[in-house]
Amino acid sequence: MSILSPVSGYRGVVAVRDSGGRALLLSDEQMSAARSELARTLRAAGIRE
Repeated sequence: MSILSPVSGYRGVVAVRDSGGRALLLSDEQMSAARSELARTLRAAGIRE
């Protein structure tokens, strides 16, 4: 996940719609935990930055 610049509400909605994705509301703690889990998963799969 990467955001190179702040996403406005409108641009965020357009991105979600165009991608067929979904938006979730997360706390900072949940986002941090998800980022850590993704990093562990990628390391386990041998994928490095």
